This record gives sequence, structure tokens and C-alpha cells, in this order.
Amino acid sequence: MFHCAAKVGDWGTLAEFRRLNVEALRLLLDAACAARVDRFVHVSSLGVYEGRDHHGTDETVPPAADSLDAYTRSKTEAEALVQDYHRQRGLPAVIVRPGFIYGERDRTVLPKLLLNLRRGTFAYFGSGDQILNCIYVKNLVHGIFLAAEVPGAMGEVFNLTDGQAVTKKQFVGRVAELAGLEPPTRRIPLGLAKLLANLVEGLAKLRGAKHPPLINKARYKFLGLNLDYSIEKARRVLGYQPPFTFEQGIERAMVEESPRDARQPAVTAPS
Repeated sequence: MFHCAAKVGDWGTLAEFRRLNVEALRLLLDAACAARVDRFVHVSSLGVYEGRDHHGTDETVPPAADSLDAYTRSKTEAEALVQDYHRQRGLPAVIVRPGFIYGERDRTVLPKLLLNLRRGTFAYFGSGDQILNCIYVKNLVHGIFLAAEVPGAMGEVFNLTDGQAVTKKQFVGRVAELAGLEPPTRRIPLGLAKLLANLVEGLAKLRGAKHPPLINKARYKFLGLNLDYSIEKARRVLGYQPPFTFEQGIERAMVEESPRDARQPAVTAPS
């Protein structure tokens, strides 16, 4: 059984995220135990780690007890729930933690990024040389199936990325190039971006804003921090070798995105 569904986003109350990402998961885990499934693969997120710079962080580092945003907090709690069912009820569970997912038929991240690039509103936080924890969707599917099939994966947690050090500047610049756009050059100093994220998010919460502000702590984490995670455990235990390079993955993803009408509305920004 594969559990990939979740409420995703960088705005909302913890209660909203818990209802779908934790309490609904509990019902699914009960059903999985009752059905005696052979394997339960839970798709979590690299966002469960502490909101700081990461350089080769592996699975020995525990998830953050107090995450930056409600989504990642709910994912941390969901992981703990899956592990409880494995230990206490014998559920044959595996947890995978993918990074930032991109690929064909994306209706969220790439459309939003392209809209900002076309409008000229995209800006890096700092230099843009910080590492992005990206994973092409077909690499992720490959890793998920390995987690379902490899006997030694039972009860384990695995980081999954493309296994390449791709910077924010490289990712965004390549997207712009493939779309026939000029690569962005605007930058917000890192210290200022962090200050604005805390201030603007705080004010938005005081107002009870229903939609995320242009800058918040989750977006600062995504754009401002080094997010480099080790996948050596997945390589060693699962035999995970990403079938596609970043270059192959982004070219395949952009085949669909390039012809899009620039006026098409975007959905949610990545968190």
C-alpha cells in the first residue's frame, strides 16, 4: 500500500493540516493493519528536518520537534504515528522523505515559477547558490517501489533526492532557459529576506489572512537555506540509483510547461 496523499501548502492552521495528514492517516493505518498488508509505504517530506542550513544531513538526525510551518509539523507527527504502528502493531511500514518534487503534469510549482519569471517578479533570497533538495518525479517513483520491495527496508526511513547538488540558481535558470526567458537576476539580501519573512508572516497571522503572504518563513526556508540531504542510506539499503539526471528530468518536465499561456493563473507556491 502506498500513501502519497496529504494536504500540502505553506499556509493554514495546524488543526487543518492535522485533520488530513495525521487523523485521516490514523484511519488508513487501522485499515492497513486490519487488511494485513504486505507493506505500507508512507511518503513524508524532507521538510520534517529543522529549518536551518543542511549539508549532507542524513536519517540519523531526528525530525524537528517544532517545525517552521503547520504543514511540516503535521508531516513530522504523521511519521511518528506510522512508526508507532510499526512498533506497537507490527505494521510492515517504510517511510520515504522526498525533496522538492518536479516533473510532467505539474499543476502547482512550475506553473507558479513560470508565471513569476514572465512577470519579472521572481527574486532569489541571497546569492541563489544555496542547494535545492529536488527530485524528479520518476526518480521518486523508482525509490518508492524499491521501498515496497526490498526486505531490508522494513521499519526504516529514507531520504530521496536526485542525488545531485543543484543550486536554486541552476534550477530556476534552467527553467527560464527552457521556457525561452531571460534568467532572473533580482536578489533580496538574505538577512533582509529572513527579517521580512518573520515580520510579514506575523502580521498576516494577526490579520487572520486566509492566503499566504508573498514572503513567509516557509518560503524563506525553500529559497534561502542550503537544503542538501544525504541519500547514501537509500543507495546502500534500497540499491537506489536515480534513473534520471536533473538535466534529463527538467527537460522532460518543461516539455509540457513551455507552451503554456503566460496569462494562465498559478496555484500554490512551493513550501
